[in-house]
Amino acid sequence: MAAHFITLGALKWGPPVRHDATVLGQMIAVAAFPLLFLLAFGTRSPLRGGIIAGAVGVVALLAVLLHS
Repeated sequence: MAAHFITLGALKWGPPVRHDATVLGQMIAVAAFPLLFLLAFGTRSPLRGGIIAGAVGVVALLAVLLHS
C-alpha cells in the first residue's frame, strides 16, 4: 500500500517529466520495502509491527491526498 502511494505521489512532487517521476517513485518504494518488511515482522509484537507498517501506508496516502 505504501509503495503504491509513494509511486502515485512521485508524479506530483517528483521531477517534472512524468516518466522520470514514476521511476523515482518506484525506486523509493523498492528501497523502502525492506525497511517496512523489517518493521512489520521484526518487532517483538506482531500487532505493533502491523500498526507501524499500516501507519506508513496511511502517511503515504495522506501525502498524496494533501499534495494534490
